[in-house]
Amino acid sequence: MNVQVKDGSATVVCGDVLVGLWLAPITMSGWKWHFMQLQEIAGGHAEGALYLNVILPSSSPPDAAVRLVMQADLRGLGPGLRKLIAVPLGDGMWINIVRAIVRGVLLVSGQSKRATVVGTVSDALEHVKGLAGPQTPSSAVLKEAVDALFRRLAPSQGAA
Repeated sequence: MNVQVKDGSATVVCGDVLVGLWLAPITMSGWKWHFMQLQEIAGGHAEGALYLNVILPSSSPPDAAVRLVMQADLRGLGPGLRKLIAVPLGDGMWINIVRAIVRGVLLVSGQSKRATVVGTVSDALEHVKGLAGPQTPSSAVLKEAVDALFRRLAPSQGAA
């Protein structure tokens, strides 16, 4: 797997899925890097891209400027975003914070029906399975991608 690392985050592209892991706070450059990859996937797959985004408690929500750019970017992507599946790993408070931000960003971008927040990587993989297209890899391949991101970026934490 070709794991890439930038700005406290890591990604790997698997078919029509961008798998991301955020260890550090979500910055403008980090978001733009993730979004560039998401655009490339969406442009190469008629059914659009899936974005499986694991967010660790060591990260922090994007600031207002980054949220505005995220809203505009996701609005521009339109149906090229099949689904954003956020996986905030941590306690209930962290999950609720991430859920509120994801809902807010996607609502304003007009993409609210294209997002879900789940509590575990296993739940996220089940969502992906239900949305799978011809280029979507198996759950086993995606689980290996998540594990590879953790090994590269956060080896002491491991995937949940």
